[in-house]
Amino acid sequence: MKKIKVILTLLLTFSILLASCGVSSGDTIMEYNGEKLGERLYSFWAAKFKRNILNLYSDVEDKTDYWNSEYKSGITVAEFFDDLIESQIKNYLISQKLFKEYNLKLSDEIIQQIDDDITEKIEFSGSRTELNEELAEMGINIELLREAYIWQAKHDAVYNYIFGHGGPMEATSEQIQNYYESNYSLIDYIVVYKTKLVYDENGNLKYDSEGNVVTEEMTKAEAAEALMKADEAFMLADGGEDFTALMKEYSDYDLSELYSRGLFVSANELATYGYGIVSAVQSGKPGEVYRVEEEAAYYIIKERELTSFEKLNDEDLLQLSNLESYCIDELYSQYFSELAESVKTDDDKLKSFSIAVIKASPSSIY
Repeated sequence: MKKIKVILTLLLTFSILLASCGVSSGDTIMEYNGEKLGERLYSFWAAKFKRNILNLYSDVEDKTDYWNSEYKSGITVAEFFDDLIESQIKNYLISQKLFKEYNLKLSDEIIQQIDDDITEKIEFSGSRTELNEELAEMGINIELLREAYIWQAKHDAVYNYIFGHGGPMEATSEQIQNYYESNYSLIDYIVVYKTKLVYDENGNLKYDSEGNVVTEEMTKAEAAEALMKADEAFMLADGGEDFTALMKEYSDYDLSELYSRGLFVSANELATYGYGIVSAVQSGKPGEVYRVEEEAAYYIIKERELTSFEKLNDEDLLQLSNLESYCIDELYSQYFSELAESVKTDDDKLKSFSIAVIKASPSSIY
């Protein structure tokens, strides 16, 4: 069964003023089998998570009305993100216990990398005092920042030990195959741009400093022509016309030769294809043709029958190069969700760190 998985990398906090000395992490907000997490570390991770969300999604608004709006039946946007924050921070807590149980150790190199990173932040801020003032807005200081980074490093060490090659929960071939069959779709698509591509004097596409293709707005006549082109392509495709031939004739960017065996799409490719395409594909079936309108283009998509796992060739596997990693991420999520059932939380304190009320971390603190 196909499902949308948006794996967000959750990192760090909120604004409670904190004196810049001492390493107390505050009152306990979570506990797992004797391992405790203080509210100041929680606030740091929650605020950093909020910053990541605001940076990642252009349509997210840091306004009370937005956070209180409905995400889905009975759940607000704030409640949805709060659950994600809480789940990830629980994983950090659980990892501290597992780190001890597996007798793991952080290498001197990792500790040095953490210290170097903090030194770099001090230099960027101007002094320890100035960095502490910035961190105080998130409820922590330099000592607690270092502690947070060590917690994260221990989490990563546990992840690599359990799910890495030779680990007790290393992904099997069967699990990787099941993940592929449950999460991926195979498509072809026609793209009709709603904006004009900009070319240089040599006829090459222009790119901006971030590597994005430079575009400019169409005239009303050009926009109407693009819409008519997309409508015609969809009508013909939906009527059973050969889709490969239609791609060559109608697509402003023809992928039929480069990806002759189709494009593999799952929620892991959200950043590549966008929510509109991914959600449409996840709910579609082989043979179906559907149309997705995005801000910059119209997409006419036809879903293929998913290539059987044993028939994937080198071209396919190049697209699916992260398949094993994605499968491991799911195993990790499932395993830690089970362990998280034993985590005790102070629900009243957690409400104080809701994404709707905390202050996002500065962009310089990552």
